[in-house]
Amino acid sequence: MTDSKPKKKKNSVKIVFKVMGISMLILGAAFIFFALFHPEMSFPWSNAISYLIYGFYLAVAVLLLIAPVNKK
Repeated sequence: MTDSKPKKKKNSVKIVFKVMGISMLILGAAFIFFALFHPEMSFPWSNAISYLIYGFYLAVAVLLLIAPVNKK
């Protein structure tokens, strides 16, 4: 018997994580681009809460990109 199936599943999970991380970074960049050209729009809460949400979003995106790296 070969162990090709578990290895193939691991590779597909890595690909999914990378795609999700890259997608989140692209969407974040698009949001920043949109926000720069629409300063009249804002959130109903303080900037501190907005920065906390942005930081959490960025951390999740980076973790999704780093998580699939092999550690031997």
